[in-house]
Order: sequence, then structure tokens, then C-alpha cells
Amino acid sequence: LSQPSYGHPRVSNALRPQGLCVPGGGIRSIWRRHDLQSVERRLKALSAKVEQDGVILTEDPLQALERARCEKQAQGEMQTEPPGYLGGQDTSYAGHLKGVGRIYPQ
Repeated sequence: LSQPSYGHPRVSNALRPQGLCVPGGGIRSIWRRHDLQSVERRLKALSAKVEQDGVILTEDPLQALERARCEKQAQGEMQTEPPGYLGGQDTSYAGHLKGVGRIYPQ
């Protein structure tokens, strides 16, 4: 709960000063058992725990939850005006023509 954005090696290292020697693979298998493999799933479980139990979070988990909310909003669909208002363009290197030079189709 205190560091949902940590990976399994970092969690393993954070537990050692507390006298718990759990290898990274053990942390990963515990997460898998509880369906918490990704940061997104751990943050979702943390927010559910906060809503259910009313747990008061420290600064780090609050920042991680806020970052996740911002990223979720940034990855949403883009709203535009009428069709054709927003365009996209891609360029790649196709090759070299003698006497012309490099060719980049768009």
C-alpha cells in the first residue's frame, strides 16, 4: 500500500531493512496470486481499498494515484471538430534514387 509504483526488485530491497528477506521472484508470484502484476492493477486495488476501508494515504501513493489519473486522461480518445479537421502525417525513408537523392514517401 505504501509504494504501489515500485517494481518487484525494489520492493524486495525495501523489505530487507525490516528483516524480511523475500526475493523478487517471490514478490512477483505473490502479486500474480492476488492479480496485482502491473502498476495499473496495484493502483486500482489501492484506490478500491481507500474507498472501502477509508485508509489515509501518505504522499507517495497519492502522487502515484494522481499520475495514473492524468495518464488515463491523456490516453483517451481525441475529440475534434467535423471530419477532416484533424489530420495526421507520417514520413519514412524509402531509399535512394541515382540523380535524385533520398526518397521519403509521406
